[in-house]
Amino acid sequence: MEYEINHHRYKNISDNIIKIEQNYEDKILKLYYKSDPEKKSIMNIIRYLNQTDWKNFRFNQYSVKKNGDNYIIILNYIIKRT
Repeated sequence: MEYEINHHRYKNISDNIIKIEQNYEDKILKLYYKSDPEKKSIMNIIRYLNQTDWKNFRFNQYSVKKNGDNYIIILNYIIKRT
C-alpha cells in the first residue's frame, strides 16, 4: 500500500529544505535548511522524510550546525530491512 504525503502538513518543512546530500559510506543524510530547526521540528522533519524517498531509513541520531544564514541538519541512519 502506498502512502500519500500530506503536503499541507509538511509544506513548511519542504519549503525550508534547500538541498539534501547523502553519504552512503558513513550513513549520513545532510539537510540544508533555511530556518532554525527546533527539537520538536526535527521530529516532524524525520516524519516527513519517512514519507518520501527515505522511508526505508531509520534515523537514530541528529545534530544541527549553523552555516551562515542557513542550518545543516545531520541525520545518521540505519537502512531498515525489507
